Amino acid sequence: IIMKLVRTVTYTFNPPQDKWKFAKFDDGVVELNTYSTTKDMQPNPNTLLAIAEIKLDGKPKLDEDGTVEIPEIPRKLLERRIEDVANIISVSEKCERRISSTYPYVSFRPENDEERKWLDSTNGIKYVGKSLQEIHFSLQEDFMKNEFLNDRLDGIAILAEAQSCSHLTGKLHEFMRFFERAFTLSSTPLIKPLSDFLEQSEIKIKKDDVVKWIVDLRHPATHADKKEYFVLESDVRPHIYLIEQAAYDVLFNKTKWRSTSIERREAFKPKAGVGNDSVGFIVKNSIGITF
Repeated sequence: IIMKLVRTVTYTFNPPQDKWKFAKFDDGVVELNTYSTTKDMQPNPNTLLAIAEIKLDGKPKLDEDGTVEIPEIPRKLLERRIEDVANIISVSEKCERRISSTYPYVSFRPENDEERKWLDSTNGIKYVGKSLQEIHFSLQEDFMKNEFLNDRLDGIAILAEAQSCSHLTGKLHEFMRFFERAFTLSSTPLIKPLSDFLEQSEIKIKKDDVVKWIVDLRHPATHADKKEYFVLESDVRPHIYLIEQAAYDVLFNKTKWRSTSIERREAFKPKAGVGNDSVGFIVKNSIGITF
């Protein structure tokens, strides 16, 4: 008997789907069970706890510090099944769905005393994921004083569409439309001017980031015809806040709107945001920041 890798998330459905609590999904590889949740010691019909587990082929590896490394392929199988079940419920009930990770988001379930002793002898689990925190602050003063934004009300309209999307893949589509509008270019030809422009910003967004957005995310998020691979929200999530920040940088700081020009002006410097290493930052003495 070999231990199991366990992945835990919460599902949020709108409207609530409390009737799906204590459901079991087993495809022969991953077993997923849903459970009810509570809030302030009372039943909470808005969310379900989902626990997915998969049997491992052997003991996971240890790194040089004696911490247990999370096996990548089983983890991805768990996350795909978690998303599959959320989608099944969403389509079945014709409702919106959101998936949120708990913390810790992964664990190991020993199947016997020997495996328990082995886990106890390690220095814990090596968590490599980063916390993705969305940072909010008002841009009222920036919009009020910058009347020159009147030449790009079309760009503001597309960003408003992006902010109205509750699903991250929808946001990605709108941000890509925004970049296309700003530079009058689409798809691969957009990569060079957009990356050249963003590399001049304070956080120096790299060309590799822009290639990731346009080639690795946009294309398979838009088309699902011939290739086996396509993009879902979980693929977009690690990148969306940096993409959003890039969009605001283009809106304010691109001198010539609706052109391939990469000329910049320093009209806007964010009070907070996400760096090109996906780590959040707050400018000293900034106020009105929420997380």
